[in-house]
Amino acid sequence: MEPTLLVAQDSESALLTSTSNKSYLHLFLLFLIGTTSWLQINGLFVQLPIYVNTLPESYGIAAYFILCTQIGNFFGLAYYLIRRSIKFPIEKYAIMSVLVVAIAISAFYVFTWDIVYDNISFYLLLYCVVAGGVGSVSVVSMIPFAASYGTVHTSVLSSGMGASGIIASVFALIQQPQAAQLFSTEVFSGLCGCVSFVSIISLIVLLKISPVDKVFHSISINDVQLSPKENIYMLCIKPGLSQLLISIMNYFALGLLTFSVSGFESENVLVFWISLLGVFFGAAFRMATVFIKFKQIVILSLVQSLFWVYVVVFAFLDNSKLPSSVGWSVVVAATIFQSLYGYTDTTNYNYVVDCVAPKNIGSASRFIGICNQAGALIGSITVFVLVITGILS
Repeated sequence: MEPTLLVAQDSESALLTSTSNKSYLHLFLLFLIGTTSWLQINGLFVQLPIYVNTLPESYGIAAYFILCTQIGNFFGLAYYLIRRSIKFPIEKYAIMSVLVVAIAISAFYVFTWDIVYDNISFYLLLYCVVAGGVGSVSVVSMIPFAASYGTVHTSVLSSGMGASGIIASVFALIQQPQAAQLFSTEVFSGLCGCVSFVSIISLIVLLKISPVDKVFHSISINDVQLSPKENIYMLCIKPGLSQLLISIMNYFALGLLTFSVSGFESENVLVFWISLLGVFFGAAFRMATVFIKFKQIVILSLVQSLFWVYVVVFAFLDNSKLPSSVGWSVVVAATIFQSLYGYTDTTNYNYVVDCVAPKNIGSASRFIGICNQAGALIGSITVFVLVITGILS
C-alpha cells in the first residue's frame, strides 16, 4: 500500500514550544480572521425584533432568512467543487475575497434593508443570500486553512467563527433593538463592516509573518511516521452523520424561533432574548472546545435533540393561553440547544483533524462542511414550506 505521512502526536506541541510567541500571535490572528465568517448572518437574527415589527414578512422573516442562507450556501458548494480540481492551495485567496465581500454587503445593507417590492423585503433577502455565501465559503476555506497550521489553530479559528455570534450579541445588547434603540440597524451594520476590516488586516499580517505553505517545514523528519493509505470518508462517517443531523435540527429550529415565543406576554422581549442568548452561548460553547475535550458526539447529538423537541413543540401551540414563565422556559431550552449545537459542530471538525493524516485534513474538513450544508438545506427548506403553506402563522 502507498504510505502517507502522519505527524506524531507531540510534533505540533514541539513546534508551538519552539516558537511560542509567534505561535500565540498566529492564534490571535486566526481568531480575528474567523470573526467575520457568520457575523452578518448572526447580526440578522439579533435584529429580529426590528424586522418582525417593520417588515411585511413579520414573524415569518426568520424562515426567509434561513432559506436565503441556504441559497447562499451554494457558493460554498461551488468553492468545494472548484477546490477539488485545483492542486495548489487557494484558501488564502478565497478568505480574502469573502472578507472583502463582507465589507461590501455591510455598506449595501445600510442603504437598502427596508426597501420593499411587492410585499417582499427583496434587498434584505438578497443581502442574506450573499451573507450566507460569505459564511459557507468561510467554513470550507478558513477551517482547512487553519488546519494547515495545526489542531490547536483549528479550534481557535472555529472559536473566532463562533465569536462572530458574541460580537453580534454585544452590539445588540448595547443597541437594545427590542426597546428604545441606542443606535439604528444601519449603524449596527457599519460596526459589522468594521469587524470585517479588522479580519482583513489580520489575514494580511498572518500571511506576512508566516505563509501557510511554510508552516510545517520546521517539523523534523524524526517527528513523522509512515501509515497505510487511509480512507478519509470511512474515518469521517460518524462526525459527518452527526453534523448532518444537528444541522437539520439547528436550521429547522432557527426558522421557528419567533413562532416558538409568539403569543406569550411580552413576546417582543422573548424574541430578542431567544435569538441573542442562542447566538451568544452557541459561540461561547464553540470557544469552550479549546479547553474542554468531550468527543462523544453521539451523546452530544442525542442530548441536544431533546431540547430541540421542546422548542419546536411550542411553535405549533397557541401560546397566548400559557403563562409567561413557560415562554422563558422555551428561551432557556433554545439557549441550551444552541450551546450544545455550537460545541458539537466544532467538535466534529476537531474530530477529523485529530484522526486523519495531515495531507488529508483539508479534504476531511471540507467533507464535514458539506455534511453541514446538506443538513442546513434540508432543515431550512422544511421550515420554509411550513411557513409559506400557512401551517405556521
